[in-house]
Amino acid sequence: MWFCGVGSKRFGLAASAGALCLALACAGLLSGCGSRALFSSRPERPSIVQIDAARYKGKAGKIILPVKGDSFVYLYRTDTRKQTPYQLTSKDGVFKAPVGKYQLLMYYVTSRDRGRRGLMISGRYKKPIAVSVSRGSTYRLKAGPPITASVQVSQRGANAVTMDLLLTGCGGEQCTISSKEPRFRVLSKAGKVLQEGKFKYG
Repeated sequence: MWFCGVGSKRFGLAASAGALCLALACAGLLSGCGSRALFSSRPERPSIVQIDAARYKGKAGKIILPVKGDSFVYLYRTDTRKQTPYQLTSKDGVFKAPVGKYQLLMYYVTSRDRGRRGLMISGRYKKPIAVSVSRGSTYRLKAGPPITASVQVSQRGANAVTMDLLLTGCGGEQCTISSKEPRFRVLSKAGKVLQEGKFKYG
């Protein structure tokens, strides 16, 4: 469906290219005397290609996530016109990617800590990671532990501050860890506990 805007009116035309030109000519919009016709059409976004490492049989290389567990990585092709998005899934952090060039944006993994407790880690890169995949190649992604924690403190009013817990993975990615809410403790220079509590998600 194409829409043509003329003054304050709007006409909907469902037609082939030839019929559309004929309709415009009859309406006097293609007279070439300074009148203007505007058309808009939203390009369709390419659908996400999902590839399971256990099932894919085509020509591929490997992308390895150092954190083991049920996981996926999200990336998109850069050597095609459409820049098709891909989601690669794996049970052990070893993914299969079709031969091509990609930009890797993020990962997500469900794993376990040393106490065998369930742990979900996601990481998003500030700058996409360029990955070139050839047949039989292996790319080892820098991601996950060791994770560096820092606290960002912002002034809120005369007598209040907010504290945000920031987590950064070894690849420089911004991490989110879903487990028990982490605790914090504020100490004075003398070591006295001034405040303690939990960080809240969201």
